[in-house]
Amino acid sequence: MLESNEKNRLIQQAIDSLPKDKRTIIILRALEGLSYEQITEITGVKTGTVKTRIFRAREILQKELEGVL
Repeated sequence: MLESNEKNRLIQQAIDSLPKDKRTIIILRALEGLSYEQITEITGVKTGTVKTRIFRAREILQKELEGVL
């Protein structure tokens, strides 16, 4: 259980370190489970941009969490 809590803390820390534009969108997609269209409506950002930001955020998170997951 402690290991799981530590992983969750590291994941949250990595998400918190993302630039705000990417952090907001990755939270809406990965944690809230919203569709690209819903994220577009909420943020006012074009769907293509939403997809790009999610891709870039995932790249950053993958690098930061290498060896953790």
